[in-house]
Amino acid sequence: SSGINAEYGDNRDRDRDRGDRDREREREREKDRGSRHMERDRHENDFDRYRPSRESRGSTGPKTTLYVQNVPMDATTREMSHIFRPFDGYQGCRVVTLDSRSDPRMRVTISFVDFETRFQAELAMTTLQGYFMDNDDNVGLRISFSKGRPRD
Repeated sequence: SSGINAEYGDNRDRDRDRGDRDREREREREKDRGSRHMERDRHENDFDRYRPSRESRGSTGPKTTLYVQNVPMDATTREMSHIFRPFDGYQGCRVVTLDSRSDPRMRVTISFVDFETRFQAELAMTTLQGYFMDNDDNVGLRISFSKGRPRD
């Protein structure tokens, strides 16, 4: 009986070792696939900087700039940076105050936030969608991908 248990134990150890090796190989394959994708994405994003605007080229490229609405009137670039900076790929932001289209006497504050990749921008967008910057805000941030051309 002990010979059977010892043999059974040896088989379990061998199977466990084989499984560990298989998992390790799969992790290495995933890393390799991921680094190739990251390398490709980095080159595509570098190339996008030099492409003409979407309207003139007729197709959409990967968008990496977020358009943020419902920004409080007194919001600063520094405040917006503090909100978006914790996300990987954050590159910078701009806060713009404009005359309202519906009522020229009113002013509207918006922001544009740049990320390295679309995935990073999308993660920040879904995480911060509806975020209240101030306790007394009536509406949260409304975030979408910018429709315009990324700023150089």
